[in-house]
Amino acid sequence: MRDFVQDTNGNIATVSYWGSIEAAKQALTTLTNCYNCYNCNKCNKCNNCYNCNNCNNCNNCNNCYNCYNCNNCIKCYNCIKCYNCYNCNNCIKCYNCNNCYNCNNCNNCYNCNKCIKCYNCNNCYNCNNCYNCYNCIKCTEQPLLNAATNLWIITIRQDKTMRIGCQDHSLEIWMNFSDEEINDMDDKALEFWKFWKPIVSHFA
Repeated sequence: MRDFVQDTNGNIATVSYWGSIEAAKQALTTLTNCYNCYNCNKCNKCNNCYNCNNCNNCNNCNNCYNCYNCNNCIKCYNCIKCYNCYNCNNCIKCYNCNNCYNCNNCNNCYNCNKCIKCYNCNNCYNCNNCYNCYNCIKCTEQPLLNAATNLWIITIRQDKTMRIGCQDHSLEIWMNFSDEEINDMDDKALEFWKFWKPIVSHFA
């Protein structure tokens, strides 16, 4: 005996998930204009989704709830027009974000809360129009400088911190690094730092 039931749109509901053949059939009746979805419930105009609930016009999503017009998202809740996000809540028009809450128009952010138009930020709260920021609170239009060099991106923020590649320190610490400490970071770091130090020192 098959463990699943399938409707004419290719949607599938499994007996093992819903508990009975009747419950599986009932779940399929709650789908409106959905296609090729799996164990979804109360969704409308969705395609190729898995274990979603109360979603509308979503595609290729997994374990999402109450989302609208999202694509390729996983474990998101109450999001609108997001793409490729994971475990986000109450976000709008975000892309490639992870563990974010109540954000709007953010891109490639992680663990941010109440941020707007931010890019590549991490553990930020209530920031606006920032990029490459980490552990920031209520920042606006960060950073002061974002320079893509031939080796690493240099990011200088309003809070007097600077990130070069994977190294992130206050400007004061950067200015006081010895040549030996810089050289230990990378075999190309010292030559790079000797060129850029006079330039970034204006922000210290």
